[in-house]
Amino acid sequence: MFSDTSQNNAPLKSDANPVIAHLAQEFPSLTMTFVYREVMALREMGVNIETFSIWKPSREKVSREARHLMDTTFYIFPLDWFKFLKAQIHFLVTRPIKYVSTFFYVLTRPGMKFSHRRRTFFQFFYAIYMAAEIKKRGIQHIHAHFALNAATVAMVIGRLLGITYSSTAHANDIFADPVLLEEKLKNAKFTITISEYNRQYLQQFVSADKIYIVHYGLDLNQFVPLSKRTDGNVPVIFSIGRLVEKKGFSYLIQACQILAERGYNFTCEIVGEGPQRNILQKMIADANLEGRVSLEGTVLQEELVEYWRKATVFALPCVIGEDGDRDGMPNVLIEAMALQVPVVSTALVGIPEFIQPGYSGFLAPPGDAQALANLLGQLLDAPALREQMGRNARIAAEQTFDLQRNASQILDIYKQNGLIG
Repeated sequence: MFSDTSQNNAPLKSDANPVIAHLAQEFPSLTMTFVYREVMALREMGVNIETFSIWKPSREKVSREARHLMDTTFYIFPLDWFKFLKAQIHFLVTRPIKYVSTFFYVLTRPGMKFSHRRRTFFQFFYAIYMAAEIKKRGIQHIHAHFALNAATVAMVIGRLLGITYSSTAHANDIFADPVLLEEKLKNAKFTITISEYNRQYLQQFVSADKIYIVHYGLDLNQFVPLSKRTDGNVPVIFSIGRLVEKKGFSYLIQACQILAERGYNFTCEIVGEGPQRNILQKMIADANLEGRVSLEGTVLQEELVEYWRKATVFALPCVIGEDGDRDGMPNVLIEAMALQVPVVSTALVGIPEFIQPGYSGFLAPPGDAQALANLLGQLLDAPALREQMGRNARIAAEQTFDLQRNASQILDIYKQNGLIG
């Protein structure tokens, strides 16, 4: 599990296939493993992909399996100011109409908030900087992950250079304060999204024939069920995610309090970091759960093995945040299912599309700590149920989330749209 596959994922160059740029906000990212795994799988299939990123991550915060990708990725930030200014002057002189018309197009769309215009103002200029590199490499198509910042950059470059772009729409980029979403969808050659729920939502902006569904993919040879520790140890409720409202960790802590009051013997380990750490830590202290519920902080992918090995149950009680932010199809739920760990989540967004309640997992109503505690307790009480549900979850993962099959779907989409011969 979690083996280093970097030697097998160099781009396979072919004169028959043009280069496609893949652009992300941050690449590779510890919290978006599905993006770099998709790139590696497509490269193995012979797709010529060059990677671009707005921000450069700290190498020590990138899992070992993905660090090699940093060596060949073009980063906008930190800026090379000389090249940045040179790109602005070059395109203003050589393509003045395109430069100015694109600037006004992205900044004068009706209904934009001031904060959106301010953000887009800066994105325009660093998109111009990246456009110089795209032009230099002769790239004719950009695929952006997330229909937010990366897609804005792709749209600007597309209009400036007269090339096509597409994007994968996930969750927060379309539900929580989206920017220029309708314009990005209508100008894109096509859009990929991760669930039927998302597809139906996006159809209010663009016709269904421009939207494809491709689920996240896992290398199921890499994510295999782990041998568990011996019986008799304290059961572990395990969870992973950024410490943000939409993950529902506050409800998990409340559920743990209910379980403790009912006399259950367990611990709960939550891996991740984020702005809600202090709030969650206070909840743990106020509920007298210190020593039983722990916030483990950031853990690299290769270090997660022992957490998964200890996990009795995986819980991720997603909710819709006050700002509308929500998870579309949490990758960690898919990883848990592939590892044959029984899962408890919530009936929200795309989650019910891949977890069949009572068969491959349990789903509580969002924001219902009592129901969450009941389902967790049911699994803690029944080792045979946990085992059967884990096996069913693995089967579901094999049927829906195989990386090679899902990457093949993307390859077919590229072919259908004339991007690859």
